[in-house]
Amino acid sequence: MTETLPTPSPTTTPNDADTVAAVRAGDTDRFQELVERHADRVYAVAWCRLGDRTLAEEAAQEAFILGFRRLSLLGHADRFGAWITAIARRTAINLGLRHRRELSKRQAWAEDAVESIAEPPLQGVDEPDLDLPTALQALPPIHRECLALFYLERQSITAAAASLNISESALKVRLHRARHALRDLLADQIESNLATLRAPTRLVRSVMLALPAAATPLGTLGTLAATLAQALPFGASLFILKIVCQLPGLFLAHQLGRMEARNYRQDDTFRRLVHGRLHRRLLVFIGVTTASIMLFSATMPLRAFAGVFGALSLASVLQGLRQSRVVRHPGHLATTLALALIAIPLCAMAWPGTPFWILSVGQAGFFLVCSWIIPRQPPRMDFSLFARAFQNSLESPPAPPSEADPRSRPMSRANLLDFARFLGRQMLVEDWHWEQQTLVLTLPKVTPVPFMQLVPPRWLRTSWICLEPSGTVHAKLGDPDALELSRIARLSEQPAPPAAAHLESHVAHAVHRAWCLYATHPDRALLVLGVGSTETLFQAPHEKTASTRLRVWILRLTAVLVVAGAFLFFPRSTTSGPDLASNPPSAEAIRSFLDRAATHTPPASFPFRWEHALDPSTDPCPPRNWFTPGERASLLSSILPATWPTNEADRALTALLHSKFLALWLGNALAPEEIPEAFRDQDALRRGVRALSPDTLKKLLIPLDHPVQDQPYRMLFVREVVPRLEWLAHLGVLGELDLEPLVQAVLQSQIPHGASLPMRWPVPPNHELDGLFVLMIADPLRDTRDALRILQLAGRLESLDREATIQGILRLHRGRGLFAPKGLDPSLLVQGQATHTLAAWDSLRMLQALDRVRDLETWQFRFPRYTALDRVSPDQPSAAWPAIQAALIQRAVHSSPSLPPKGV
Repeated sequence: MTETLPTPSPTTTPNDADTVAAVRAGDTDRFQELVERHADRVYAVAWCRLGDRTLAEEAAQEAFILGFRRLSLLGHADRFGAWITAIARRTAINLGLRHRRELSKRQAWAEDAVESIAEPPLQGVDEPDLDLPTALQALPPIHRECLALFYLERQSITAAAASLNISESALKVRLHRARHALRDLLADQIESNLATLRAPTRLVRSVMLALPAAATPLGTLGTLAATLAQALPFGASLFILKIVCQLPGLFLAHQLGRMEARNYRQDDTFRRLVHGRLHRRLLVFIGVTTASIMLFSATMPLRAFAGVFGALSLASVLQGLRQSRVVRHPGHLATTLALALIAIPLCAMAWPGTPFWILSVGQAGFFLVCSWIIPRQPPRMDFSLFARAFQNSLESPPAPPSEADPRSRPMSRANLLDFARFLGRQMLVEDWHWEQQTLVLTLPKVTPVPFMQLVPPRWLRTSWICLEPSGTVHAKLGDPDALELSRIARLSEQPAPPAAAHLESHVAHAVHRAWCLYATHPDRALLVLGVGSTETLFQAPHEKTASTRLRVWILRLTAVLVVAGAFLFFPRSTTSGPDLASNPPSAEAIRSFLDRAATHTPPASFPFRWEHALDPSTDPCPPRNWFTPGERASLLSSILPATWPTNEADRALTALLHSKFLALWLGNALAPEEIPEAFRDQDALRRGVRALSPDTLKKLLIPLDHPVQDQPYRMLFVREVVPRLEWLAHLGVLGELDLEPLVQAVLQSQIPHGASLPMRWPVPPNHELDGLFVLMIADPLRDTRDALRILQLAGRLESLDREATIQGILRLHRGRGLFAPKGLDPSLLVQGQATHTLAAWDSLRMLQALDRVRDLETWQFRFPRYTALDRVSPDQPSAAWPAIQAALIQRAVHSSPSLPPKGV
């Protein structure tokens, strides 16, 4: 008879939704109903994790209090039971870690068993019999957790496997082994004893007494925040969280601005006010810009977002370059360079295939240039000539007899531009343009507005001066500057500024006098324009203040972190080669390394085990001479059940659940005598497969189409399905099964031309990926190989666009077996490793397109250099797996009839 699994009972009760709604509405007393309803389950889960009654009760109480505080985060009120159980599991894990020095898990379970004999149980505590904890303490934690999920929480196989992040077949194997190990001691009492585990009666009272403390003002604030997060969509909540994370940086910038303002002379009220107003505008500008970048990056494709902001930044750079014809101040030139270091990489990012680390390098350069600018550009805050006229800083000394008037010389455009550059080197000019033969110079604003140089000056009604070819100077005070001067005069309690005509006459006269002097007496011309030493403006030299030094070091540290992040999070292009090694190690080198790892003293903390590293559903099977007898025995014992059912249907079902063994067997990695006797009768296995119900076969052969939490896409798990299909084809019964649902699910995962798949991992539209498949994750080469294997076994290869798939694979080929997108997009897992070479080779072989590759015999199989066997310490032999895996892949490809034999 086929082994039946208990039918999971509902994880919630119909009253949960009403009770949760009442508690959310303010009736906290009704939370007691939820505690009473789920106390036994929560306590049982905590006890199975901790093995100690006191710790389990503490964990259960903490879980309920935490659930009360976070109740607003519960999306579906009718799922309170599963939700609070998950909280209890995590709470028990954390509590166990906090008490790991006092009591290990095994000691806790053993002491619990002794106490149950020596002392009567506490009132209201219905602990399991002595036999259960004694038997369970011998089980590995992973098996105890499987029993807790399945029997205590009554989760289905699918839900329990998803909770542990393992496949359904792996969960069934663990349950089978756990039940088999316990069967001799407990037999039929396992399910009843686990189900009768009861929480102490005082648990409900303890939780309800602790609720008033949980509803403190801080807890109420958290509840309001949680309610807001629940009401908003996930993307909006994440966006708000990102904005909140920027507040510490803005606060630091605000504090640095205040430190800088204190460096002005005490009587310099004007500059302090202008500095404060500019600093506030900068903070607003930074905040708005950051929020805009986050908003657009969340709603636009990454490369489109980079193109838009790159175009805006490039426009600022071009405008700065145009202005630099007149504005020759080092600060302006350095600012233009800093913007270019951001704009050029952003524009390049819009082009498909550009590596993402280029943007990080540009950002680092931007921060370094800014750190150079800050100490060399003191914040005078009076670059506006009208502001200097208001402060009576413009002087008009008597001209010496030898002074020449500009009107005595011919005034060409070159002469006008030469004087304009003289003004620009002092940052007294912001922009320029010609009106016929007159040079119009835009003056800096009284209080600058960040990054407004893109807007034409005439739109802003800015202040300006005109240089006529006749030597005449005209000045015009813009309305915004006149309003700003009046506002600053009122805030500083100074007399109102003179009439605009008076200020304009004063500025025009000062500029005219400077024009007469700059060629022969440039120092006197600077005095006329109010350009003096900054020592009279600041209490301490600007470059030596604490605020300046902090800004410089923060920017330099940021540049270092950006570069480090680029190397850590954005892999370098695989076409360069220095970080990759070809020519995988030989079988002798691998065997020698494994022997050294096995005999290393003291024993390795993480010894290499084939059963841990090898996944035959995706990796080639190693040859028999790569195993020692002990390794083969360990591998078989880890993936095979202890006993095989006698019923033919049960035997076939058990075989299908062990996909790793099927792949090893079909890959000829095992000797004939190592194959269990249950597999040797092929006719019995065929009859067993035919005896299985259609629903059972459907669950085993149709991949799990699993939604990703809080994301609008799904993942199609096919790695366990492929070995099962190959085994059924080996038995000759695959043609009798209905594989059409599987075929359609796979065909719908092919990337269409120039578009993404709405139901799968959101791979950005990229013509390099057209025709490939996306099933599980953003690894289209390996997913394409799995999809083609399924379609080939089902006899449906003709149903796909064969040429589009071939072109998609070849489009990623960079030569000599290196497969990677241009620039190595970090959102993809195709990084030129040996696994991708194998996936491409196997896919082309199934598509009968290996003849389309010119350099097939020169293919290399790459792996990260740090995993080379001669570089890995025996203390961590499992780190050598990529090198061993590359050797397996090389052997699999070179031993294929498609290539001449070439040994490893």
